[in-house]
Amino acid sequence: MSGGINVNIFQKVIINADDFGLSLGICKAIDELMKLGAISDTTVMMLTPDVAEGAKHYPYVFLNNKAGVHLQLPGKIALTQFEKKVSKHIINEENIKKEDVLKLDKQRVFDEWDSQIACFIRMFKQRPTHLDSHMGYHRTVEFREVYLALAQKYKIPVRGGEAPFPSIMRAYNVNGTTRFVRGWSGKELPYGTLKNKLLELKKSSDPLKDVIEITCHPGYVDDVLCARSHLTVGRKHDYNEVLDIYKTNWLKKNGFELVSFNNL
Repeated sequence: MSGGINVNIFQKVIINADDFGLSLGICKAIDELMKLGAISDTTVMMLTPDVAEGAKHYPYVFLNNKAGVHLQLPGKIALTQFEKKVSKHIINEENIKKEDVLKLDKQRVFDEWDSQIACFIRMFKQRPTHLDSHMGYHRTVEFREVYLALAQKYKIPVRGGEAPFPSIMRAYNVNGTTRFVRGWSGKELPYGTLKNKLLELKKSSDPLKDVIEITCHPGYVDDVLCARSHLTVGRKHDYNEVLDIYKTNWLKKNGFELVSFNNL
């Protein structure tokens, strides 16, 4: 081609399932989709009571190097308490005002996130494939450079953000996703919404440079989940729509290639 985007090149896309460890029902749903090949990656919440049990019952994501860390703030229990197995509390960041979280000292945030990554490595005997964050704190002006400094330290890719995030990633020499499907996951929108959003995003993406990320939150709803998260029924909706994309081979038919963070 003499100019423009080469439509003959498949657009890379990552489908990441957040919140592994929040409940066993979520771990089960992620495990099922991962084994099918309907999702490419997941991220693990290290400050949740079911992370160890979830990994024990559903180890596929770790055995196949498909797991990153879903960094949490601020955490109602210290990581040292978790490692001593006294974590009977529920991490429920939705009840904490975001403006208060954003006032946290950057060094404290660095140390907390660094501890979560180190705990992942000790527990699972492997490095995380990538980083992202619960509630999107990595995208904030306050903490995005803390986040990228950790990615640089561990030499792993990240879930990125909209401009100017990609340019800051380059300054830190950090790789990761650059385009995102927004306003879909957990919202129980009409089936087909994800496909339409992805096709629209593809029009303005460069397959030679961009990697699109779909963030999803699949899970089975039970009393445990309802006690720990405001996002419940929407998780089953996410599960079904991602599963439909897989069953119909929709990505390949529409010029997308499913890749993993460990391919970046």
